[in-house]
Amino acid sequence: MNRNNKTRNASIGFSDGCTACSLCLTWSCSTLLRRTSSSGRNMNIKDASTSSGLSVDTIRFYEKAGMLPAVPRDARGWRRFDGGLVEWLKNLERLRSTGMPLRDVRAFALLVHTTDATQPGVARARLDILRAHAVRLEQRRQDIAACQAYLDHKINVYSHMKGGA
Repeated sequence: MNRNNKTRNASIGFSDGCTACSLCLTWSCSTLLRRTSSSGRNMNIKDASTSSGLSVDTIRFYEKAGMLPAVPRDARGWRRFDGGLVEWLKNLERLRSTGMPLRDVRAFALLVHTTDATQPGVARARLDILRAHAVRLEQRRQDIAACQAYLDHKINVYSHMKGGA
């Protein structure tokens, strides 16, 4: 579970006409990192954790799972995260917060940072992952709506019973 839920949930918003969205199907990871690296400030893993809302362990897991591009290290061997890497971490968390299975997040991430978006089929593969998840998410939304309707019914029943509030 994310230890910084408030930070994560506050960062999920989207804006119309986003020009630096790392989920864009036409960008390669190197383009993403150039576009989103804002301050040039390098952070250690603890600062990247705070900034992204992910735990240090999750960041390390994502790196070991191949979901991050190569993370530069300083002379001591410590990871150095710039704005682009932190933004990518946030986007991985956004995908996970939608309930996307880890295997799909990993497949998407690998397509973003290990392939050239101009190669035939790469954008299509990314799109297929996102569309398949959108279908699962819609099914989940319908299931939740059915559960809400059931609860509303039960609340109504018990509210009208003798002794109900």
